Amino acid sequence: AVDFYAAWWDWKQQCGYMDFTDLIEIATRDCEKAPGDPAVILCDEAQDTGKLEMRLLMKWAQFAQHLVLLGDSAQAIYEFRGSDALLLQRLWQEHDKDRLHLQQSYRLSKAVYEYTYGWAKERFTQTKALAFTPRNVEGSVQRLTQSFSRFAPTALARLVEEYTQEGKTLMF
Repeated sequence: AVDFYAAWWDWKQQCGYMDFTDLIEIATRDCEKAPGDPAVILCDEAQDTGKLEMRLLMKWAQFAQHLVLLGDSAQAIYEFRGSDALLLQRLWQEHDKDRLHLQQSYRLSKAVYEYTYGWAKERFTQTKALAFTPRNVEGSVQRLTQSFSRFAPTALARLVEEYTQEGKTLMF
């Protein structure tokens, strides 16, 4: 990893390039306020915000009237790049514990909600399980029995075609 970093840094220097991390570091160092000096800063999918990006957001938030962090700790997928799956949950408890979470889903059918809520509750023991009302549509959950092989995309395409021809909608 150290050798790769050194080679990457050298290549960026020689070519005059910056990567995403460089941009965030420069903004943290050089930009006192967010561009345009906004009164409100919104950060969607905040559960996936890395420590470096969160540091920048918190710096900019000092000059804004409000910082709004939106997300779901149970949907965090970027821990490998420095995000903290539980940070959003801790910030909520520390700064805004009286605010209610989203009470109504406008995406999930009843069957999908029941399946995913039960699945997540068994696996995510540190995130707070937040119940909400699904859409008033029954829906269904089907698991593909075929393993993810070179034929799985074809089977999935057939399933999508079958359902859409019947006028149904799908969520993946």
